[in-house]
Amino acid sequence: MVDLQKTHAFKPGTNQDIPEEIFAEIGCRLILLQDLEMFIAFTAKVVFSGEVQKTIDAILNADNKTLGQLMNLLRKRVNVDETFDERLKRTLKARNLFVHEFSHEYDLRTKTGLQQGIKFLLNTMDDLEEVTKVMKALFVSFVKEREIGDSELEQYWRKYGDLDELESKYIPKLSKIFDKKSL
Repeated sequence: MVDLQKTHAFKPGTNQDIPEEIFAEIGCRLILLQDLEMFIAFTAKVVFSGEVQKTIDAILNADNKTLGQLMNLLRKRVNVDETFDERLKRTLKARNLFVHEFSHEYDLRTKTGLQQGIKFLLNTMDDLEEVTKVMKALFVSFVKEREIGDSELEQYWRKYGDLDELESKYIPKLSKIFDKKSL
């Protein structure tokens, strides 16, 4: 018989001496991953034709063949620096561990599990943030280049989001990361 106390790390309504900060970090990570997934989905829809949802699912599951196809098709439009390619692969691998295995891999009820879980979250954050901002910058560049943007959304992103940072730091960096041919 399966011991649910061991396979499910948390029991609702009980105090298990797990710092609230870890749950806050897990929640923030989930939101960041959802943002990344949205930008990857957009990129896949622009780059691929046909079975887009199947392609998106394969990319998010770090299917090497589909991820390779995405990078190859993207390279037809821009030259992708190898460091970005590796960073994207690491990010998708970490995403899959986080989404599918985190609570089984890291028992947050134990000191060691909690330390390892925190270490995983901290060690994967830089890649996640960088890949997400690059994908966002590609999205913003695509929208601006085709003049299909929404002025209200742009104002919202400028006020509450990171549009200023994308424009000042990441969009100029696209040419360095991707050696822009044409978006």
